Amino acid sequence: LVLVADDDELARELVRAALTADGNRVVVAEDGADALEQFRATRPDCVLLDVMMPRLDGFEACSAIRSLPGSRLVPVLVLT
Repeated sequence: LVLVADDDELARELVRAALTADGNRVVVAEDGADALEQFRATRPDCVLLDVMMPRLDGFEACSAIRSLPGSRLVPVLVLT
């Protein structure tokens, strides 16, 4: 399961489409705060974060995710 967080709807959907075409399950988030909520709810295997997002940017979202129990081994990729 891959969590994709990007405030740009087109970018988010392009990444989602590419990942699902390759057989991955994907959940999406519209910003960093939504990504944190989705992480808590779904416990994804990997996270893709845009850098520039409202509420929490990619770096802040990554830091918040890393503070959650059990998140240390989940790969987080920050996209620009």
